[in-house]
Amino acid sequence: MMSRLGQTAPRTGSGIFSVFPRSPTLMSSDYGTWLVAFAEVSGGSASSGVFRFFRSSLGLTVLAPAIIGDPAPATGGGTYAPFSRPAAADALYPYAGDDGVIAFAAAVSRGTASSGVFVLPEPRALAARLAVAALLMLLGDGRRRTRA
Repeated sequence: MMSRLGQTAPRTGSGIFSVFPRSPTLMSSDYGTWLVAFAEVSGGSASSGVFRFFRSSLGLTVLAPAIIGDPAPATGGGTYAPFSRPAAADALYPYAGDDGVIAFAAAVSRGTASSGVFVLPEPRALAARLAVAALLMLLGDGRRRTRA
């Protein structure tokens, strides 16, 4: 089991998962299985969020990359408000990419935007991760050439 109703939801001030209104997005990799799910939370300091569950040989890790009240990037100081759901019945929500990137829609309180589609980690962080990966590949390729 990756998650269940009544389980403590991270970063919500001891809130518990009360509803998973949409099907989660499940991914599998060489390192383990993970899913991303929108959840509503009872009690605590945040009423909903986007949560990431990762199961590996070390056990289950639950993270909250985005909860109500978190800063919403590129919105002039706005914060996440209620998380939207896609109109299409078969739409994945939230979306999860093979590389661990997630995308979701959210309303925004305050700031310069009223809503948006957000990608986490932020594109700048993703670009930095890709640059490091490319550098490591180049270094590995150079080592193979010097051994030959």
